[in-house]
Amino acid sequence: AFDKVDHNILCHKLKRLGITGKVGVWIKEFLSERTQQVSANGVLSSPALVLSGVPQGTVIGPILFIIMIDDLDCNLINSVASKYADDTRVTAKINNIEDAELFQKELDEKIYTWGPLNNMTLNGDKFEHLHVGHNLHRIKPKFKDPSGNVITEKDHIKDLGVTVSNHLTWAKHTEEVVARARSMSGWALRTFTTRQKDPMITIWNTQVRSILDYCSPLWSPCSTDFKNIDLLEGTQRSFTRKIDEMEGLTYAERLKALKMYSVQRRHERYKIIYMYKIKEGLVPNISSTYGLQFSQRGRHGCMCVIPSYPLYHNKAITARNCSFALTASSLWNVLPKTIRDISGLSVDAFKRRLDKALRKCPDEPRCSAIGLYTDIHGRVSNSLIHVATNHE
Repeated sequence: AFDKVDHNILCHKLKRLGITGKVGVWIKEFLSERTQQVSANGVLSSPALVLSGVPQGTVIGPILFIIMIDDLDCNLINSVASKYADDTRVTAKINNIEDAELFQKELDEKIYTWGPLNNMTLNGDKFEHLHVGHNLHRIKPKFKDPSGNVITEKDHIKDLGVTVSNHLTWAKHTEEVVARARSMSGWALRTFTTRQKDPMITIWNTQVRSILDYCSPLWSPCSTDFKNIDLLEGTQRSFTRKIDEMEGLTYAERLKALKMYSVQRRHERYKIIYMYKIKEGLVPNISSTYGLQFSQRGRHGCMCVIPSYPLYHNKAITARNCSFALTASSLWNVLPKTIRDISGLSVDAFKRRLDKALRKCPDEPRCSAIGLYTDIHGRVSNSLIHVATNHE
């Protein structure tokens, strides 16, 4: 898509946004009269004029592309579009066949017509259809791409690296994350012969942990999803067992000796940090309709109002209870008042205060793999929701 940007149309859109003068002229000159050549077997082809596209590998290239597609979702009424670079999702609420027809009409008249008007082509081969909801079997709408072909409906799709299912559960994504983490862990252990503590922790943090942590505030299992929590913990449990001087120690003891968080505790920490960012206005709230709200409640301090969502089905209740809004707000409310009342500090300063408070909370994951279904205190969950009690 980046190589299909029409320079004249882009410059017109820049002018419409008020980007004129020397900056506008510079951008136009930057894009115009560029040439390209191909080198093969030591021979260089003749220069060819680049007729469209933004230069890839530049800082300004993606910005220009975003400006180019900014009006793709202009004037939508029955649907909402979300865009990230060249990845676009169009979402609509479908209760009946009439809603489906209105959605298809909006696709035809407002989304699909954008391509020809902007000298760009929407690739129908990459179109995906995900139907989310409890009425999956009652309503089976079919939608068509710009060429008139039926868009294939899928049970799961990848959205910015996260597997989303039509039931809004994260089991498949968790399985994929665990598989990638195990594969990377195995590769690291085969590649590096050292088992000393410091190098092993560095290997874990740089090669494996990022796989487990990516976008975890969205998909990490809720406190009662023991199956998927155990799967995630299993990757770190197995790796830490290979570290020198960890023989004979339980997983919880290894975490303490290595000064590491369990996977669940680290994921909950990320949610709390994101809650702080929302409270301080550093990131957008999660929704204009069901956004999180914070209120000062006297001696109880800053509490998060747990949002109330309309529920129509048991599966919706499950999705709601495992959502970021519910789990993160519950985690926030069990923090010590001294943490919840922090305001005006940088994110890094908040993290330091939070870590100091978390060190007072036991981090002792259960281990169902060896038949240990509770921690040493008899708790079935290592979640802060069950461990923390608003202690100071």
